[in-house]
Amino acid sequence: MSVLATFLLYFLTERSEWDQKSYPVVSVDALNSIIAACGRSGCPDMAVKLLNEMPSKYGVCADDRSYRSAIIACNQAEHEKQRQIRIKSELKTNGSSTRGGREHASAYIEKTVHTNKLNLQWWECALSLLRRMKEEELKPDPQTYSSVISACEAAGQWQRALGILRSMSKDSTIGRATPPNLFCVNAAISACEKGGAWLEAFELYERMKNRGGAVRPNFITISSLLIALESAGQRELAENTYKEALREGMVSPWKKRIDIDGQTMRMM
Repeated sequence: MSVLATFLLYFLTERSEWDQKSYPVVSVDALNSIIAACGRSGCPDMAVKLLNEMPSKYGVCADDRSYRSAIIACNQAEHEKQRQIRIKSELKTNGSSTRGGREHASAYIEKTVHTNKLNLQWWECALSLLRRMKEEELKPDPQTYSSVISACEAAGQWQRALGILRSMSKDSTIGRATPPNLFCVNAAISACEKGGAWLEAFELYERMKNRGGAVRPNFITISSLLIALESAGQRELAENTYKEALREGMVSPWKKRIDIDGQTMRMM
């Protein structure tokens, strides 16, 4: 469904001339598709608004797909927000040396403040939707959990990310555990890496490695873990982890590359 078609359907259902005592005939599947399309189009506020209006305006109850699509939209919005914040910081730093650079930076910052809602905490919205989903006795799937963990990771909320990951195996609100997939664990390790929590990242890696089963460390796991260890000055542990991953076939040997400044750098 195109963005234009999505907004048109939403526009028509809002302004329909049905009798006030009846609901517009819109199925939950159609609304779920619109929520997902809003997320892909960078309109998380509309996705959440539509989710909230499903019972009152359309007479249908949100299902697990409704919440999953809205949470994914919040996750994407949090990552985009953090990307815009980084661009703002770079423009302030690199563009402050010239008048033209300062004007460009000011214009860009003014634009992004309004268009990307940099003051909104989308990771909190994702957490809130997850809690509400459980209260309504809907079972979040691994993709839903990984999206919430990823949103926390983007916002630097590594403690929250770990809390969500741990809740998957002992959540009493839904009566049964949801085994985490590789995306969930990798997002949590990445959150620990960004938060400087190298010990927690290493513990997650060890637990995943020793548990066996289908969820095994991969290139992304090792990459995030090595960055966390090297940033914390744990070079010996990083070297041992890399050698172990190399023996197990998780990564390829380091290769030397020359960056754009002519400096030698290591790459996997």
